[in-house]
Amino acid sequence: MPAAPPPVPPLPARLDRLRAEIIGRPAAAREAPVGEPLYQAVRRIGALDLDDPEELVRHLAERPDAVLRAEAFRIAREALRAGLLPAAAARTIIEGLAADVPDALSELAGPWAVLDPLPHERMRRLLEAGPAGAAIEVAARHGHRDLLTGVAADP
Repeated sequence: MPAAPPPVPPLPARLDRLRAEIIGRPAAAREAPVGEPLYQAVRRIGALDLDDPEELVRHLAERPDAVLRAEAFRIAREALRAGLLPAAAARTIIEGLAADVPDALSELAGPWAVLDPLPHERMRRLLEAGPAGAAIEVAARHGHRDLLTGVAADP
């Protein structure tokens, strides 16, 4: 008679195990199947939990899943504000998330992001792809008057 399969651990225990695995090896977030357990495990991770928040943020940002990309933004913002992620790295990551994470574009208008203004062409792409109001504010704060003139002249 075959042995009975081991009992499946309760969901909270599985989530804790997945969270611990991702904290210990951020690439696990890239390998885990997309779904509610991954969403919940990642949601329970803060920037201060990680040795290298940038690694997890990049893995999450690479996934074509809106929930995971939003979590990448959340952790990147936490890491930036805690001094765990350099502004240049945060800006690059957040800029990559700006097209589909609503708050990411607005974050690029923050004082930390305008110290090194976005290049003209990258700002143009954000204006074409992002929400108009937020993209216009980012363009203004990054000093792109020529782009703003073009937006104002466009009917």
